[in-house]
Amino acid sequence: MEKKLVALLSVMLVALMLFAACGSDGNETSSQPADSSSADSSEPDEGGSQTGDGEAVHLTIWLAGSGDGTMDQAYKTVCNNYVSANPNVTYEITYIAWGDYFTKLNTGLIGGAGPDIFMTGYGQFGTVQASGDLLPLNDYIPDDWDGYEDIKENILGATMLDGVQYGIFTPASRVFMYRKDIAEQNGVTEEDLHITSFDDFANLVRKLTVYDDAGNVEVYGYEVDPDGEQDFYMMTSMFYGGEFTFWDENYDPCFNTPEAVEAWEAIYALYEEGVVCMRDAAATSIGVQSGIAAMAVTAEASYGTFDDAFPGQIGIARNDNNALLIGNYVAVNNATKHPEQAVDMLIYMHNVESSEIMAEVMGQYSGRTSCDDHYISLNPEYENTVYAYEHSYLFGKPLYQNYNAAIQNLRTALESVFHGTSASDAFAEATTAWEAVNAG
Repeated sequence: MEKKLVALLSVMLVALMLFAACGSDGNETSSQPADSSSADSSEPDEGGSQTGDGEAVHLTIWLAGSGDGTMDQAYKTVCNNYVSANPNVTYEITYIAWGDYFTKLNTGLIGGAGPDIFMTGYGQFGTVQASGDLLPLNDYIPDDWDGYEDIKENILGATMLDGVQYGIFTPASRVFMYRKDIAEQNGVTEEDLHITSFDDFANLVRKLTVYDDAGNVEVYGYEVDPDGEQDFYMMTSMFYGGEFTFWDENYDPCFNTPEAVEAWEAIYALYEEGVVCMRDAAATSIGVQSGIAAMAVTAEASYGTFDDAFPGQIGIARNDNNALLIGNYVAVNNATKHPEQAVDMLIYMHNVESSEIMAEVMGQYSGRTSCDDHYISLNPEYENTVYAYEHSYLFGKPLYQNYNAAIQNLRTALESVFHGTSASDAFAEATTAWEAVNAG
């Protein structure tokens, strides 16, 4: 009788445990697998190969941005595909506005409540790496990962320090985006739209400027960002024969050169001429979108926003000069409890299938050579974007933990030139300030 009672109690205890597990938070997710699509887990070089009923894993993902319709659709489609192939995994995406993102991310990482997978901007990646919060990926990425061969070298290398990979880069090379209708109206030719030198650029800016009958400018040929460093990089690259960087391998500044001074003086001369304007620091949109300017430096992902303002009238100029490679990073928290699964999901989020989804929904370029034709098929203008990636470079390498503090000094110097300071004096002052940041 006693044995029967013990057996009965054991059965009841197991039943209670099963009931409790069915209602636990570990089985909840912000999004269920999509019925209409599933990941192909049979190709190990694409990631996401850990199918089956493994240990239950819940992954949290933090992304910077508004989480608007297209962004949410793209990321959840990709993540749903992943969990379809990995039924033991659930996930939760949290979107945080850029203005609050890094404060909340840093607080979460320091307090041990950070996400498993997270995004970070170019300016913050070096800082997060230096603090030890990025999981080194070399021991988790399969040796036969197709990304090693498929992702362009400059893009793959953007996440590396001393041979260690700390994330996967979501690139956004800077391009010259312009108004096609103004170009046609002003007789701009295909040859004019092929920039091989600063003289070509200046000629195009002048031709894109629109005047009224009294000779007053209605639409400027080009708009300079008041922060300036992106324009500065693009302009100075036109005066260099090779790659231009803001800092060297020791993080010492190397932008105070005769070529850089000449470049910024040249763009200021166009400003004085009246064909270039400076964007209002309070402006909420780039001048091409608002109609103030006919051309500006921007990321290719801006195409959709610009096209909404001027449907069918946005083009991308062909630029033979070195372009700025910038973008966001997606990484894994060094403190995650599920490093293998988190890295596997990270890889899946950037495989060929996922990259094509991101391109179709968000217009986002992946850096994968095998996806170039698909990307261009979505918009013929993207051909010049892909062309730009062939000679796009970061502000500098290696990753710089003091980037935000140092770059602010350069921004101040660049803007001061538009208020009468000579470029040589401005860059000398910025160099001194930059060196002080390094010393501190």
